Amino acid sequence: MTFPRQRGNTLVEILLASTILVIVITAFIGALANLGFVQVKAKLQSESVQLAREYVEIAYNLSLQDWETFRQLEGTYTIQAKNSPNYDEPFPWYDLQNAPISSEEKIIRTITFSPVYRDGQGKITDNPGSGDTQDVDTRKITVNAKVKDVDGLEETVFETYVMNFGGTQ
Repeated sequence: MTFPRQRGNTLVEILLASTILVIVITAFIGALANLGFVQVKAKLQSESVQLAREYVEIAYNLSLQDWETFRQLEGTYTIQAKNSPNYDEPFPWYDLQNAPISSEEKIIRTITFSPVYRDGQGKITDNPGSGDTQDVDTRKITVNAKVKDVDGLEETVFETYVMNFGGTQ
């Protein structure tokens, strides 16, 4: 049995190949767009974590400069670095400001200082009761860093404790 020679492609074959090509290209473009979004999100997250860590480090340094003033801090603040230090102040390199922060800012960082309470066994407790005592040599630090971009918002919250190991100065 012999088959007739075919010349060229049929219309059905061309339509099928074109459809498959369009599907593959569409999937590829969608994957590239998603990759760009993931990359931006990772960048925002990395920036947010770095900014939060910086405030934790500043809090630790403040505690070393003047524990008595540091342990009396309570509430939420922003921290601004000074252009030149003022050694007549408890924290010569930083200004702590409790002014409200505009939600229009690209980077929003706050630091909250809280007292720490311990139960009868010496463990830190989040809900102090009648038998709990305040630990004057430990402060709870909560840092909130938000980074806004056109593609979204990334927020990082760190909670840590700063202790005065040398006792009250």
